[in-house]
Amino acid sequence: MINIYCYTWNLFLPAQGVIDSTCGYHAIRNGNTMLDLLNNSSINYNDYVNSIKKSQYFKRLKSTKIMNEEVIKYQNTYKSNSLSKSDLQLIIDDNILNQNIIITYPDSEFIFDKIDSAKIKRLKNQKNYRICIILFKKKLDIVKHWVPIVIDKKGSNVYVHILDSYDMSWWGDPNIDKIIHNIYPKNKRILCKKEIVSGNLYYYSTKILHIIILIFVVYLFIYGMFEVKKL
Repeated sequence: MINIYCYTWNLFLPAQGVIDSTCGYHAIRNGNTMLDLLNNSSINYNDYVNSIKKSQYFKRLKSTKIMNEEVIKYQNTYKSNSLSKSDLQLIIDDNILNQNIIITYPDSEFIFDKIDSAKIKRLKNQKNYRICIILFKKKLDIVKHWVPIVIDKKGSNVYVHILDSYDMSWWGDPNIDKIIHNIYPKNKRILCKKEIVSGNLYYYSTKILHIIILIFVVYLFIYGMFEVKKL
């Protein structure tokens, strides 16, 4: 029996701007940094969350300065406002990032292609492993977004980490459910508190507020320009 636990780190991450189209870069950075944290820190599974927070890598994960530096570095490999799976893979390979990062479109006929399915199968033969899944999702068929989740398997326990800088994904997201059920189709207990309702409320309220503030700032700027011209 597999026990699945969930942790959402969205509010600890450097926030992605409301009109910032760098979600793919954020997803790579957050997923890779969490893998580095888990692989290079002394993780106490009896005090799991606190041992993560005490890691030096957790400070990197929370750092806006480091996030911006890494986004610029990734953009030097390939810069686009709309990154595809192959674009993300190019950035991962060119920057020699963790090779246990898999990119997927959950709404496609096959969630994972043959190569990725084989990689996951090889990992599942191990007692312990860590992997990052970067999944694509859409909101209201308008907002298109990449979201990283990191899976930390230790014996019969699986720890799922959601790391969304844009606050769009929380536990209970159908896309994340689909990934978990695909990797662990049987003999599992999901010991996670659903956050999707409160998470969506937070997402919409903060994004609407940010848009209102942005419109107000633009209005003041334009109004100020006209006032200067009149003088």
